[in-house]
Amino acid sequence: MKRIKLASAISLILVGTTSQVSAQETNENSQQAKEKPSFEVIEVTAQKRRQSVQEVPIAIQAFNEESISKLGAALVTDLSRAAPSLNFGGVNGSLMKMGIRGIVDFSRNIGIDARTGIYIDGVYQGRSYSANQPVIGLSSVEILRGPQGTLFGKNTVSGAINLSTKAASEDFEAILGLEAGNDGLLRYSAYINGAITDKLYGSFSFADSSSDGYYDNLTTGDTWGDVENDVARLELRYKATDSLEFILRADKGSSYNTLPAYTSASLEPFTTIKGTLDQDILDFSGESLTVNYDFDSGYQFTSITAHRKTESENYNDNDMTPAVFLHDDPYGEISKQFTQEFRVVSPRFDNYDWVTGLYYYDGTTDSTNRSITIGADFTNAFLAPAFAAIPPIYDLIVANANGLAGTVKAPSELENQSTAAYIHGNYRINDMYEITAGLRYTKEEKDLTFSQQNYPNDPAVAAMLEAAVGGLFPFSMSPGAALGAINYAPFERSKSETDLSPTLGLNIKLSEDQLLYGKYTKGFKSGGWNAETRLTGLASFEFKDESVTNFELGYKSILFDDNVRFNVALFSSQFDDFQIFQFIPTGPNTSANELTNAGEVSNQGIEIETQWYATENLLLTFNGTFLDSVYDKYENEVKDPLTGELVIVDYAGNNLEFAPDTKLYFDASYTMAFESGDLVLSVDYSYTSESYGDASNEADYTMPSYSLVNTRATFFASSGDWQASLWVKNLADEEYSTNSNRSFLRAPRLLWGPHRTFGASVQFMF
Repeated sequence: MKRIKLASAISLILVGTTSQVSAQETNENSQQAKEKPSFEVIEVTAQKRRQSVQEVPIAIQAFNEESISKLGAALVTDLSRAAPSLNFGGVNGSLMKMGIRGIVDFSRNIGIDARTGIYIDGVYQGRSYSANQPVIGLSSVEILRGPQGTLFGKNTVSGAINLSTKAASEDFEAILGLEAGNDGLLRYSAYINGAITDKLYGSFSFADSSSDGYYDNLTTGDTWGDVENDVARLELRYKATDSLEFILRADKGSSYNTLPAYTSASLEPFTTIKGTLDQDILDFSGESLTVNYDFDSGYQFTSITAHRKTESENYNDNDMTPAVFLHDDPYGEISKQFTQEFRVVSPRFDNYDWVTGLYYYDGTTDSTNRSITIGADFTNAFLAPAFAAIPPIYDLIVANANGLAGTVKAPSELENQSTAAYIHGNYRINDMYEITAGLRYTKEEKDLTFSQQNYPNDPAVAAMLEAAVGGLFPFSMSPGAALGAINYAPFERSKSETDLSPTLGLNIKLSEDQLLYGKYTKGFKSGGWNAETRLTGLASFEFKDESVTNFELGYKSILFDDNVRFNVALFSSQFDDFQIFQFIPTGPNTSANELTNAGEVSNQGIEIETQWYATENLLLTFNGTFLDSVYDKYENEVKDPLTGELVIVDYAGNNLEFAPDTKLYFDASYTMAFESGDLVLSVDYSYTSESYGDASNEADYTMPSYSLVNTRATFFASSGDWQASLWVKNLADEEYSTNSNRSFLRAPRLLWGPHRTFGASVQFMF
């Protein structure tokens, strides 16, 4: 792949753009102002104080309540088509991968941390499967790109997603929403806010959605793919004095789907031949108490105390066939975390301002509810043939295949404590030049207890066969012995790591509406363990921490008589000991997915966000991300599937997983004004170039490029009491894959993106 050249990027920059947020403002005293639309000032809290997104020297894309509604988004993943630097992949539900700027992963097991930090009202979500939050009750979503350590509690290397719920206030507001569409889609939501007493305010939001499946199971004749999601959020805000407030928040939600985790690449789209239903179940809940105190001097003290619990279960017919070779049954964990953050924000003085904080994270993640099932079909197909030269033993194995089948469990527990201190400040040399500097100290301590046990359906049969072969094969360790999954008595591993991550930048205020900034940041992600069923022994059990050095140059502006908003960011990141998942062959027909360390990774690119009022009624949006994400050094030792010997595989020069070179988003919105209200017609187009599901970049791991078109028509009543929409997603019914790799049996498989959907929605505001 060719490197991105700065010179070739200049022509792309001329196209122009910015954030996703737009609105029309009127001026009753000026007819000219009535006819001239203007960009809404989008306020973000990325620097722990409310600022316009155009004033923040960070590569950040913001969505407010209006733009979220315009996109028809129900979950955070729905924002990714308009936010090209946001990447999702992997399996639907709790095993989904996510990342920013092509740096994608997920916390596959308890020994792995996520790269991207997800925050809801300042509370870090410790597991990556809690990232895809419903957007009901949110006031804004901020996507901060690149390492974020000196402004957020937890260290992140790829970026952070900051979700803010609507603040409870004394102003009464109520919203009721209903949406329906094909595939049995039914979604309803409610939000209410207002004063309970003179000093106590409350808000409550709730959303529930469900849809029917559209995958045809050719084996069972059933239809798979049902989806259910629900969430409830409660906030109580007590204004004790003019200076002191307490905010109590709680949320609870769940998701369930029977979408096939993967389907065979040889089948038609939206068909499967699996014999056992794939299911994904996720439950989450949390409570937090935020205390804000404003000193007379202008300083603000904030304390955020939070507890969260997440439980996931994934049932996956991993062999992709009607037979029972190998199933994840279930693939689950329970995560509990306590976090405490203390923060002090200074006033904005003439020459300087600063933020400093202390952060503590204490989490326990348990994988007792995690096992794989190995069936009698596997015994007959893979174990028995190994004894074909000894007919009596072969016949015994076939006759007792069900007794040798069973489960392999790896019950483990991780305790993770992270302590950090950070400071971030700005010093203004004059009205034009400002220096930004920050420093973060992190200490992480992890303690893992790991074990693995085989449970044959009939231990007596397993012992009998082991005796029959004179102990030459450990049948007593069935069913996992055929895969190398031996028993491990509980053992412990510990890890303690410290890191010092700096940030340094220069901001230049070129004019009231133009900001140029450059910065240098470092990030850190701790090491861990592949704490799940071991098919490859313990040689690759542990992996090292990774680090990143990032350079960035950005420009934010509102130009051409306030008709164009144009932001661009150029970045270059260098990762050392990059942590990456890889499918490692474990035998002639089997493989395992392991997290390993690549030597070095280069990740560079250009991000563009533009909005242009072509006329007073026509708003054009263009967002684009252009990446060059490659392995500079990745010599990996793997087992040859035929000989069993260890060989070196060199992936240097290959592209990173789920990191397409190009992602584009175009939107055209036209407003037609009527006496009874405004009708907004919009059509958007998104393009994603070819990408890969594995570091090998082989054909079986390739996801071809694809384009999607969506349309939406929304009528906003002039009274402000209601609005209604008609929409179509994937208008051309494009068939595309969002993940492509090989199954446990090394058969090519893929995950299909949604087919064409359409529907209508209505909201009533009180």
